[in-house]
Amino acid sequence: MRESCFQFKQFAVLQTGTTLKICTDSCLFGAWVASFETNAERILDIGTGTGLLALMLAQKNTSASIVALEIDEQSAELASQNFAHSPWKHILKVENNSIQNFSTQENTQPFDLIICNPPFFENQLSSSNQTKNLAKHSSQLTRLELASSISKLLSENGSGYVLLPEYEAELFVKATNSVELFLTNKLTVRNKANGSVFRQMMKFEKQQKELVQSEIVIYESEKVYTQDFIELLKPYYLYL
Repeated sequence: MRESCFQFKQFAVLQTGTTLKICTDSCLFGAWVASFETNAERILDIGTGTGLLALMLAQKNTSASIVALEIDEQSAELASQNFAHSPWKHILKVENNSIQNFSTQENTQPFDLIICNPPFFENQLSSSNQTKNLAKHSSQLTRLELASSISKLLSENGSGYVLLPEYEAELFVKATNSVELFLTNKLTVRNKANGSVFRQMMKFEKQQKELVQSEIVIYESEKVYTQDFIELLKPYYLYL
């Protein structure tokens, strides 16, 4: 069976097996973060999956040291393959580990950039596929655990980024209130201009600042991207 491969301008991502496939919102998330994070020295990708977000950040932060955590062994192996075939294999490292375990390790240096496209749904019905449960449902990673881990591992002047649907984003922001993380930037994503909110992309810092809010629409019409979307994804998408 031919392997499924998503080809970007500077790297390719194999997405075989049961790992969740690459989707538009994760690509947009990586591009949004990388658009203004280009000088990070230490980067942590929590739940890397295929390694997509780590690869997108590596393209813009070629001198960084990037650690990609993945709790699922098969997905961790796939991410390792994708890293090994990329131009930045020397700065990318996969750890088959949970963020809960990783955050308690001794001598772990703080990160100045942490990114996470986490499990979306907490305390909701899950499927019979255990790998999909790990990827989609947060029974293995609660909102508070994620918020606490980011706060613990983030440097004093660092930035943490999280992607969630609107309702789950509101709940996650509440979880950050007790762990000294503050929402400082929020990008609201809609599929169409008059459509409902599709995703919230959020930036958290340890210093409280005035919240910057903006919005992006993915499609101008059916299968036609908006100019804002094109500008963000142009460094990555092959045909933009």
